[in-house]
Amino acid sequence: MSDILGSNARAESKLLIARHGSLARLFAAVNSTDDAYCDAAPLVISRLHHVGQAALASLRAGLSSNRPIYGPDDLIDQLQFDMATLEVETFRLLSLDTANHVIANHEMWRGTVNQVQAYPREIVRQALWDNASALIVAHNHPSGDTNPSPLDLRLTSQIAAAANTMEIALHDHIIVGRLGSTSLRRSHPNLFEAAAGAAGLAPNSSPGRIT
Repeated sequence: MSDILGSNARAESKLLIARHGSLARLFAAVNSTDDAYCDAAPLVISRLHHVGQAALASLRAGLSSNRPIYGPDDLIDQLQFDMATLEVETFRLLSLDTANHVIANHEMWRGTVNQVQAYPREIVRQALWDNASALIVAHNHPSGDTNPSPLDLRLTSQIAAAANTMEIALHDHIIVGRLGSTSLRRSHPNLFEAAAGAAGLAPNSSPGRIT
């Protein structure tokens, strides 16, 4: 990145990365209306914007390639780029095949600053249309707080149960904020195991299950 920015901007770009905590979060901020970096040189911001767009294109290409998804860490960078600075809650669905390759990436719904309506039946219907064996869902919290609400937990349980009845595994529900993301598979694994048990499946019976 330093060669692209130029030597005069190298020190300033390092300061911006340190301020935002990571390169992904900096690129997300550059593409937002956040003025936390507005004191940086316009040329630095302009070049960072172009670098960020190129990086996002590369991440999207990676998801559409033959690279399998083994866990939330394989998705966090793209989700941060795509969703961290959105001003309203947005719900996404990623459909996966039996080897955990992403075969479709859908923006399903947009809501308000503090909620988005999501419908388990429509999620499963889209996954079936994609001929998916598994799915991952994600939504953002514009507030920046990625702790799941009671409604988030209930929705996750409903999606997992609905998907399991069609022999589709819900691998994860990821909540994205400005400063990071939360994987409900990691923080609330009981939601996924309970749904599998209610469907008469062993909790780890789904092909290619990720953790």
